Amino acid sequence: LRNNLSTIPSQLIDTALVLALLCTFGALKWDLFWALFINGFLYKVLCAFIDTPLFYLLTNLACRYFGIERGKDVLEV
Repeated sequence: LRNNLSTIPSQLIDTALVLALLCTFGALKWDLFWALFINGFLYKVLCAFIDTPLFYLLTNLACRYFGIERGKDVLEV
């Protein structure tokens, strides 16, 4: 949940900013902005929802493999 709450707003800003710059400098037409924005943002949100469980799974496996207690700071070990 924390991963998605930080990722989604940053991807919203990133998508809007990149597309605005591309349209401003003529690489894209402004009439494509909203279609590309919605599709690009939804794609990034979908990827965030998919990669979150994988991230936590791999983190737990790595902690077990290296003998790190979950919830402890690495520096405390």
